[in-house]
Amino acid sequence: MLHHLPKNARAELAGEIRRLLKPGGRVLAIDFGVPAKDRKSFVDHFHRRHGHVDVREIIGLFKEAGLTIAESGAVGMRDLQFVVATAPYCA
Repeated sequence: MLHHLPKNARAELAGEIRRLLKPGGRVLAIDFGVPAKDRKSFVDHFHRRHGHVDVREIIGLFKEAGLTIAESGAVGMRDLQFVVATAPYCA
């Protein structure tokens, strides 16, 4: 749902996630990444107005909030991307 939020709200959300996670706690974010230009399908033509968030942006937001990135990449379905981040044990 990050693609539904304005950029400043995404940063606020990342801060709140960091605030609420227990030390060692994990968060999983999955959202639509930017589709590859060479992989656009017929369905993408109708789906083009749907928002996208670059996975690098999510990683940056989580890092700026003080989270440690554990893993990120493609989900394997369409253009879905994921980021797993953890809260540090010592603040």
